[in-house]
Amino acid sequence: MKKFVSLVTAAVLWVTVAFSGMSVVPSSTIPEILTVQADGNGEYGYVDYSFVDGDGNELDIFGEKSYKPQQSEISLFSFFTKNNSLSLPAAFDSRDNNCVTPVKQQGLSGNCWAFSTMSMLESDAILNDIDDLTTADYSEAHFSWFTSKSLTDNTDDPTYGDGFNFDSPFEVGGNWMIAAGSLARWTGAAEDADYPFSPMDLSSMGNYDESSRYDRGSGVIIKSAEELLDMNDAKQWIMDHGSATLAFYFGDEYYNSSSCAYFYNGTNTLNHEITVVGWDDNYSLFNFNADCRPEANGAWLCKNSWGVNWGDDGYFWISYYDTSIEQFAGFSVRPADDYYRNYTYNGAGWESYISHNGSAQLANVFTAKGPELLNSVSTYTMSPDQEITVKIYKNLPSGYTGPEKGTLALEYSTVLRRPGYHTIEFDNKIELEKGTVFSVVIEYVSDGIIYIPLESNGRGTNAYACNACESYANLPAYNAGWYDVLLYGVENVFIQAFTECNHNTQPLIHEPTCTENGYEINICSLCGKTVSENIIYSSGHNFSEWSDYVHDFETDKEISSRECLNCGHTEERTVYYVRNTITINDLIDMLYEMITGFLRNIFLN
Repeated sequence: MKKFVSLVTAAVLWVTVAFSGMSVVPSSTIPEILTVQADGNGEYGYVDYSFVDGDGNELDIFGEKSYKPQQSEISLFSFFTKNNSLSLPAAFDSRDNNCVTPVKQQGLSGNCWAFSTMSMLESDAILNDIDDLTTADYSEAHFSWFTSKSLTDNTDDPTYGDGFNFDSPFEVGGNWMIAAGSLARWTGAAEDADYPFSPMDLSSMGNYDESSRYDRGSGVIIKSAEELLDMNDAKQWIMDHGSATLAFYFGDEYYNSSSCAYFYNGTNTLNHEITVVGWDDNYSLFNFNADCRPEANGAWLCKNSWGVNWGDDGYFWISYYDTSIEQFAGFSVRPADDYYRNYTYNGAGWESYISHNGSAQLANVFTAKGPELLNSVSTYTMSPDQEITVKIYKNLPSGYTGPEKGTLALEYSTVLRRPGYHTIEFDNKIELEKGTVFSVVIEYVSDGIIYIPLESNGRGTNAYACNACESYANLPAYNAGWYDVLLYGVENVFIQAFTECNHNTQPLIHEPTCTENGYEINICSLCGKTVSENIIYSSGHNFSEWSDYVHDFETDKEISSRECLNCGHTEERTVYYVRNTITINDLIDMLYEMITGFLRNIFLN
């Protein structure tokens, strides 16, 4: 359970130092906390993020990205050498793959970001056979409410103390990073039928009970939320996952309503987020307004959240060359039923980070709540092609002084290609008993500058809380060795662990009869999930031998019977008794007399 630490920081630090054996971090070696700054809520609900240093100077953290066609991509040399672009078609529409759900209406809300996010989750779930086009309909109302009211009043929630509590959730904006932070906590996705969106009456939504916060009725949870690297990467993601999201500036004067085409070439702040479902490299530049046309053909096919009466049944085209396009990102999902618990201290997304020269390590320590199998972990990265090494330690001893004091149970390395939120899944699952203290250690490998997101109060809109001995950092550029992050003046790090239930099944058996199949259902006594269902096939009747025939004088039948030795069911077979019968010899004599009589008549006449 988390506690607010604003009034007890000194006491917590003293206890940590006194009982963990760690020394206080010298103030001269504490890294500068950098900030993600929100640039205001856009007209349609998009919150533009920028990265700034301690002096408020904007930094290019994720790297300068372009989603326009590059000259090199259309050169003759490029045509023969860029294999990644050769596999991409000149035009593509995910609707042809029956994975794009119907257009919705955000109405008076500022929830464009929520509509785009749910649309992406729906499409990816359909393509992964977790859901289908007729049933994939996830709730923007539930998602918006619990994202904008991320501060829980449940003191038993491990994320207690994290987040914010806005008065008007359906008017508060967001973006893909805010959405990722909320979904990472498993706040949704819920079913729209349970929490319908009322676009023209925002007051009719919300006030949902706290018990609904973690409603995952849709059957999906987030797997990743990644910033796409360039135009080809965005196209490939859309082909693989059905859709992506982008932010841009929308102004009515730049929209051609007759062709449903949009192009803007200014520098206004981003104000809207939509879902991209396709593209056309040859979409004519003459479809855009005559007084504001792009330099060449090509456009993204976009699904808006303004209802089917806007645009082309809710869709429109935005030029490749629109100067406001930023934060092209993609979301992917995984089945919610495959996962049991989310071990996390992060009740909201990240707004702060540190800069570190060279490799660094972060860790979270958790206590298992029951028999379960650790199968995956998650973290954020802020740089492309970030190499990480994950280590899992079990059975940390009482009074542990760092996250590596237990037994190493797993070591796994990978490269995370895109910045964003990532789930790292393991082939080998780690068994955890109830009460097992375990740690997840992640090394961010680099010989240059890396950026590491973490929780930090007073830097943005979120509030954060942290207890001693939860999160650790080993930052060799500042201080070699493991330190509780509280000693650095920050809160938890962004590392989560996910488990599946280590099922203890109790079979429920319905025995078959001789004529009907039975079944065996194995139900887990821990989580209540049906682990398996097996048919017990009917074996049929087990009959005795047929009895001798017995004559029934009332029916003139010869009756033989047999009985099932299991259920007592009987069967009979009969032969009719005929009184005036003749023998075969009599029949032969009759035929002989008839034939010889016939022949005599012929010859005598």
